[in-house]
Amino acid sequence: MKAKYKPSDYEILRRRCVELKEAGWKQKDITSALGLTEGWVSQTLKKYRELGAEGLLARKPPGSLPKLTSEQLSQLVEELKQGAVSHGFPGHIWTRSRVNELIGRLFGVSYDLTQVGRILKKLGWSLQKPAKKARQQSKQKVQQWREETVPELKKAEDENRAIVYIDESGFYLLPLVCRTWAPKGKTPIIEEKAGKRTPQSDRRDGP
Repeated sequence: MKAKYKPSDYEILRRRCVELKEAGWKQKDITSALGLTEGWVSQTLKKYRELGAEGLLARKPPGSLPKLTSEQLSQLVEELKQGAVSHGFPGHIWTRSRVNELIGRLFGVSYDLTQVGRILKKLGWSLQKPAKKARQQSKQKVQQWREETVPELKKAEDENRAIVYIDESGFYLLPLVCRTWAPKGKTPIIEEKAGKRTPQSDRRDGP
């Protein structure tokens, strides 16, 4: 009857198999004593004859080959830099599921979303909260406000005059916080029309 062994036991068994053979045991007796198959014993002795002690060592099974080559990964980075909108997604957010969809379009393969996150980290990308910038913003008017309006406000504050800020307000039931994958150390900036909310699909698509 074949004995049950853990994978970690087989290196010890291979060594014992060789020891018994060198002690003059017949192959069928080794098979019976160790509770293994004749084929396993025969293969072990063959490896020992060809490779010596090296052939008895335990080896980790080879991992699965990467689905994308280094050249394809470089291409993926260039495509991601073009932005999500340029690839037909609503809004500028890169989520793992969107990246996985892009990988499928470009290379015809698909990953588990956790693996997509590992790939992005390997490429030097991280999940970040983007800074938002109004598309209507005028650099000239911003500079003018800083140079003219801000000093006036400070002067009014020094004179203890009341300063009133008036702005529109409202309630929004959907979460406003969204995150996107982007190169590490480079905070992504999302330009959007003032007053326009980022599409809900960008927030709940899974980072």
